[in-house]
Amino acid sequence: MDADDEALPHRLETRVRALEAEPGRVGVGTAVERFRDDQPVSPSSPMRGGSTA
Repeated sequence: MDADDEALPHRLETRVRALEAEPGRVGVGTAVERFRDDQPVSPSSPMRGGSTA
């Protein structure tokens, strides 16, 4: 992330809960939506084992 990026309000808490729920899990990922004035918003895909909300 950099200064112009936005994140959902509970992004980090969601990742921490996923790691705590499965101690064998060694990492978590994220999803990206690109948006520009001259193109439609890219489609979102639900994260595996999580929520995009």
